[in-house]
Amino acid sequence: MKKLKCLSCALLIFSVLVGCGSSVDDDNRGTPNNNGDGRQHGIVPVEYRGQWVYVHNAQEVFLGAYTNLTLEYTDGNIITVKNQNSADRHLIRANSSDVRLHGTVEGLASVSAQSSGNRLMAIGGMNLIARNLTDPNINGQAKTDTDGNYSIDDLPNGSYEVIVDNNTVKTDLIDSDNDLGIITVINDNGCNFKSSVKMDNRFIYGDYTAYNGNVIIQNIGRAECTGLEYTISTTNTYVDNFTFTRTPGTLLPDRSINIPIKVSFKYIDESEKYIPFIIEMRDVRGRVWNDRLRLKVYRSGLTVNFDSQRQVRGQIIVPGQNAVRINSAKTGVTLPEMPGKEYLIVLSNPDDLAYETYYSVGVNTSANNPNSITDNVDKGNNRTDTAKVLNLGGKTDGFLYRGAIHTFKIVMDSGISHKAVDLFVDKMGVFYDTVGNNDGILNKGETARFDIGIHNSGLSTANRVLTTLSVTDPYITITKGSSSYCSNPNIGGGKTVDTSYYGRDSTHFSYLSNGSSNACFQVSVLNTAPDNHIATVTATMTDQFYNVWTDTFNISVLP
Repeated sequence: MKKLKCLSCALLIFSVLVGCGSSVDDDNRGTPNNNGDGRQHGIVPVEYRGQWVYVHNAQEVFLGAYTNLTLEYTDGNIITVKNQNSADRHLIRANSSDVRLHGTVEGLASVSAQSSGNRLMAIGGMNLIARNLTDPNINGQAKTDTDGNYSIDDLPNGSYEVIVDNNTVKTDLIDSDNDLGIITVINDNGCNFKSSVKMDNRFIYGDYTAYNGNVIIQNIGRAECTGLEYTISTTNTYVDNFTFTRTPGTLLPDRSINIPIKVSFKYIDESEKYIPFIIEMRDVRGRVWNDRLRLKVYRSGLTVNFDSQRQVRGQIIVPGQNAVRINSAKTGVTLPEMPGKEYLIVLSNPDDLAYETYYSVGVNTSANNPNSITDNVDKGNNRTDTAKVLNLGGKTDGFLYRGAIHTFKIVMDSGISHKAVDLFVDKMGVFYDTVGNNDGILNKGETARFDIGIHNSGLSTANRVLTTLSVTDPYITITKGSSSYCSNPNIGGGKTVDTSYYGRDSTHFSYLSNGSSNACFQVSVLNTAPDNHIATVTATMTDQFYNVWTDTFNISVLP
């Protein structure tokens, strides 16, 4: 414990900086007017401080307490940058205005070889300072609890250094919820590590797709670390498959190593989840450091489609994420589906475009051909508080003047609870009772073939769905038919597929309405069945990833 107490004797700074935006735009520089202390002349209201981005070129701008830009505050999400020499520019808020930073502080129990069960010890009562790297006037403070945990709320997004005694970590706060993982406090001139993760895809979905990325481990200590072994692991049940490339070796101070990872996730039951991973670093002396990482995984996505006569530029602000850039005459952008959240679209007609242009925007539907648009279009506005609302499945056409911007909102109902895939029995087909009176009705003593319709109420496609039926009833039995058409189908989101469609073109073959000898299931009823007997049947549906859904339906037996 003496070694842990002496950790608070000095001030150590851990630093990890991830792309800080410029505080000025070279094309829109105002006239500097220093106050004698080097500060810029424009005072920025508190509610406008934080990370912003230019609509026309995606350049990031951090607004601190002062700026040399000439600003006109339009609303809480749009700022007009006034310029005397060219058209005005527009800034759009790049992230949530306030973010939460949290994590855990731990210390090595000993610098000698340790048992695998006692590597780190939580440190309570540690003072932390989160200081903005662009504007030192912005900072927050916290103290760790007895478990070493801390939380600093209401920080403007941007790049920060988190100071813990003699240790400092630099990090970029770009999300509304930022877990800095484990900060390990050391009291010698040895090794120390901090990890981060960068994925090739901006958004990750629980759809069994394999995503690639890198875990970045930096030696933030003061000594060369030799004989290092890295282990990355997770026990989360939503992880379908996870692999990483083992890369042992030596790591010098202030150097980092990229460890390639590949991961896929199962369907998740919420709109988004944080999936935790544990990083272990072990050196040649048997000393062990740990860190914690999280990947945000979304349930499913929505698509925003654009089409314009000429190139338009703009940004889509996704809740809790950086701005997604639009820079095309025709494009589609897939974004996470987040019920109850608001998406903001801002389109800009570039200054170098000499003509006005028609455009079209569709949400979860295709955009219109802008060359056919002539009237009944939106004239747009430069405010977000009066932006037109676009619903899922809706579209709008617009006419964008040179130098103007148009704003739109996508607002998702908080009551939406779509799953990625959700299967149930939608309907039952007509009985094909040739071993009977062939009237399409199941009677006592008959054997008939039939199909059922499987509906996917989710947003993603269910791949290779195998359906089996079972019944516990003294009077009827159900078997799977020998039809060659009963292979495993793919069932798209919002679609119903008849079991007899398997391997067939569902546009031309449907046996639910008229019955067929090609139906997938066969039912036999004893002559001793009571009149109007009802049997409950269980349908079990399994996709190619071994996800299972069950549903029940009734079969009625007439006299």
